[in-house]
Amino acid sequence: MTYFRFFSPFFFVLALCPSSAYPQLNPEAWRVHLPFFRCSHIDYQNGKLLLASDQGAWSYDLETIEREPFSKAEGFSAVQSSVVRSHPSKPWAIVAYQTGHVDLQKNGRVVPLNALLNAGINDSKFIRSAEWYGDTVILAADFGVVIIDAKQEVFRNSAILKNSPLFTTETCQSATVFNGRYWFSLSTGLYSLPLSGNIKDLTSWVMQPEAGPGFYAHVSAFNGKLFAIKGQQGDSLFAFNPGTSAQLLSFPDFPSYNSLRTIGNRLYLLTDTVAIALDASQQIVWNFHSPFGAFKDIVRDPSGNHYLATSRNGLLFSATNQTAYGPAGPETRNAYDIKVLSNGDVWVASGGRTPLWGAIFRRDQLFYRSQGFWRVLREPEAGYPLGHADLLAIAPDPDDPKHLFVAAGITGLYEINNYTYSSILQGPPLPLGLNRPGLGGLAFDRQKNLWVSPSYDPVGLVCLKTDNSYLSVDFPNFTSNAVPTGDVVVDDFGYVWLAVWSRGIAVYNPANGQKQYLTATFNSGDLPNLHIRTLAKDKNGEIWVGTDDGLRVFSPGQLFSSNPVNGQKIVLSADDGNNELLLAQTIVNDIQVDGGNRKWIATQGAGVLLVSPDGRTIIRSFNADNSPLLSDNVQCIGIDPITGEVYFGTDLGIISYQGNATEASDDFGDVIAFPNPIKPSYDGPITIKGLARNANLKITDIAGNLVYELEAAGGTATWNGRRFDGRRPHTGVYLVFATNQDGSQSMVTKLIFVN
Repeated sequence: MTYFRFFSPFFFVLALCPSSAYPQLNPEAWRVHLPFFRCSHIDYQNGKLLLASDQGAWSYDLETIEREPFSKAEGFSAVQSSVVRSHPSKPWAIVAYQTGHVDLQKNGRVVPLNALLNAGINDSKFIRSAEWYGDTVILAADFGVVIIDAKQEVFRNSAILKNSPLFTTETCQSATVFNGRYWFSLSTGLYSLPLSGNIKDLTSWVMQPEAGPGFYAHVSAFNGKLFAIKGQQGDSLFAFNPGTSAQLLSFPDFPSYNSLRTIGNRLYLLTDTVAIALDASQQIVWNFHSPFGAFKDIVRDPSGNHYLATSRNGLLFSATNQTAYGPAGPETRNAYDIKVLSNGDVWVASGGRTPLWGAIFRRDQLFYRSQGFWRVLREPEAGYPLGHADLLAIAPDPDDPKHLFVAAGITGLYEINNYTYSSILQGPPLPLGLNRPGLGGLAFDRQKNLWVSPSYDPVGLVCLKTDNSYLSVDFPNFTSNAVPTGDVVVDDFGYVWLAVWSRGIAVYNPANGQKQYLTATFNSGDLPNLHIRTLAKDKNGEIWVGTDDGLRVFSPGQLFSSNPVNGQKIVLSADDGNNELLLAQTIVNDIQVDGGNRKWIATQGAGVLLVSPDGRTIIRSFNADNSPLLSDNVQCIGIDPITGEVYFGTDLGIISYQGNATEASDDFGDVIAFPNPIKPSYDGPITIKGLARNANLKITDIAGNLVYELEAAGGTATWNGRRFDGRRPHTGVYLVFATNQDGSQSMVTKLIFVN
């Protein structure tokens, strides 16, 4: 048994009761940051409202007003929910998605029922409605109908419309049960078959002729009749006595219908701004008007209160005509650049580019989260019809987190002070290069000069100096009216790097005006691809380059010399000897460096990778299948320097992951370990924050016997809670001894294990 004695002649801090001003998040936890307000369905279950939105389902507690996301971070299967329906008498609910995923929420569990994804269905799997019938759920989808046995948690039956020549282009919009038959509203008519029939036998589906063929959007049984909305725009409403007659109904203020729903002894009809309830004699017994639409679904709680799902304003309370959005999130899902500042604020530039880096004219504004609340910073008057479009890059002031600049791909450069636009830098008398408003990237240097890259301009760089003077830099035959620019990075030598689409990288030395170009030519960069998507400087001063064909790494000290310059290839060592390039033939959208000098790499189609400081070891690999990551298409990454939380901006929205590396200095800070105490039910990682940069840690029992040893990543160390032999430590107090890199400082804190 090893016995470890710890002495430090320089500095010793005993921190048995650590505290921290920063929130303690569970290690490796995920949380979503999505706009939940575009809702399509609503239901009631045991004091809560359940809502489906195109960014995920969520619940609203009517007593506590707590909003809870039903997202991938909570174990649900997908993002774009389309339907939510609770069981009428059991603690069950079904959540279905535009992608064909299905989740059964049952007795506190989430049961994925995703057989549709492997069913060989090549058409849209968008699920339009769900109807409970006993312990089964009837799903209507673009491709057909599915019946789920919720008790057995299996798919019982399905009908794929295109499997029959009778249904070649049809979609199914909704389904219900009435008079011993299944009823389906299709895009060409209203069909039914007996409950005892074979749903797969599409030849047994009978079209009801009373209201004729046409697009049927919704169907619902009420008071011995079948009610259906007809027309793609919900033009008309029919009441059927199947096999005998069809009655065309009309009501004031209802030029069209969005949906209908039977609840108890009432039939509810919805338009964008009007909702009414009919009694058994088809008389209006309740009506509600509100501008906060468009109304998509309605539910009534046991006390008779009404709640509506709206496509623009989230949840609407009819009693007060007030709205409530879902869990905290930004206004849209779009993110092109994310910056997390030293005060914890998260800023999101919501612009974008086409696959070939053209403009998309997106006007989704600038978003930020401060003190836990997401807000939108509305555009000022820009003097252009487009306002500010395609916000692409954010550069925070190194000394003031409330002062930052934003570059727009269409409309110029914006300055923000204290959460307010303070200036718009466009047009004369700005120097050549800012006369055209479109920009690509921006970055501060160590002297706090701001370097900006105009797009589609012979001037490739403009420096806005601290004395209010300007410097323009052109790169002849490299930057031009024909190409956009991208990231700007200032390295440790003061060289300014500029990504130029389809040309490569231009590097400028402000000290003497020298310029150098890195291209795909050997000895002149040896880039794998000239489509440069991102540049990043790591903590060793090296420049990491992401392209449409993987990565290269450059050492700036090699530049501006007579020696040839080639980017370093990152080779992964394989156990079988078949070494391969990291992310070869993969589009790399963004690279960010965490406190431990590890690289988080965002890709198009391959999710996110976390690699070691030299890139030769893959530490984490997240994709939409093996993690809560919303999508494999990840556009940007932002890292909280204090907490280590990592934000991923995907094409389906933003989600964050509690990483295990934080920024650090050479000194110890406010050291904290959590969870602490470690209870018997906890089997996850243990995080120790506030450490000196890359500190060495030794964990011992109270008698000094060495239990484990590890090294911090930046200012954070993560221990798996296991001894060297892989076993969990016994109940007791354990000491964590840590020293900084040169051994001049040290500290000790404690962990308590309870078994």
